[in-house]
Amino acid sequence: MVEHKKQIQEYLLAMRNPVEVDGSLYSSRNSSKGALLTESEVLFSYLAKNNCNLDSARNAVIRDNILAKRTYQTRKRCWAVLHSRYFPNKFATELNPIIAIYKTNASETMKRGILYYHFATSDLFTYEVTTRLIYSLIHKGFTNISPRIIDDFLDSRAESHPEINSWSYQTRKSLISHYLSALRDFGIFEGKARKRVQRPIVEEALFLYVTTVLRDCEKSSRDILESNDFKLFLLSPEEVEMRFIETHRNKKIKFIRAGKIISLEFPWETIHDYIKTLG
Repeated sequence: MVEHKKQIQEYLLAMRNPVEVDGSLYSSRNSSKGALLTESEVLFSYLAKNNCNLDSARNAVIRDNILAKRTYQTRKRCWAVLHSRYFPNKFATELNPIIAIYKTNASETMKRGILYYHFATSDLFTYEVTTRLIYSLIHKGFTNISPRIIDDFLDSRAESHPEINSWSYQTRKSLISHYLSALRDFGIFEGKARKRVQRPIVEEALFLYVTTVLRDCEKSSRDILESNDFKLFLLSPEEVEMRFIETHRNKKIKFIRAGKIISLEFPWETIHDYIKTLG
């Protein structure tokens, strides 16, 4: 069990490597195809149904065209983007929690939320724009998001992320456009020409999923409570604490806060044990 938990920890940390490792760079590629929501759902449904490895999945995407793309190059590009987002290169598929979710009766809303969560934590640009900029704006009462706002954010981050200075005008424009489209597809924004922030649905099951992932990455109870990951769903610290109180009341996990002491206790050992409770 100890070794298995260690493997899961390494896998989850690899999935969120860009937001865990100091000095990670902003990438102009991860969101280059938008959310790829339908394509992700098809791929994970295929993996869940067939219990196959990534080589077989790659063949299904590129050779058998399960994503229904017209050209070979498009299929190859879709696979490259999905692989980069959701599959750490050297690990086995049986450790991937998203595949496990697609074997359960989890709601479509939860599945979309989990795809969004791992999409955002696999890309530092997406993570920081959402948790630093979008979260701040909505909690100040601003809901309309323009490309200019994100472009200004990039300017403000250029000193700490000099890679931004190497991007062309077209690269920045495309990156911002794809980010806005991706978060619209994931349900964080609404609107086509003009984007408006909407508060996403965060089911208790999704909240517990995020919490358990953080726990399995060996975050302390305080680190979990204060994690910026919840800002991806636009939840304030007060809202996060209320959600923990609710899950405690519903007897899902045990949450205790007494002054500076914070304690979280889980009835499941790993994220995969939690996923099994979903049926």
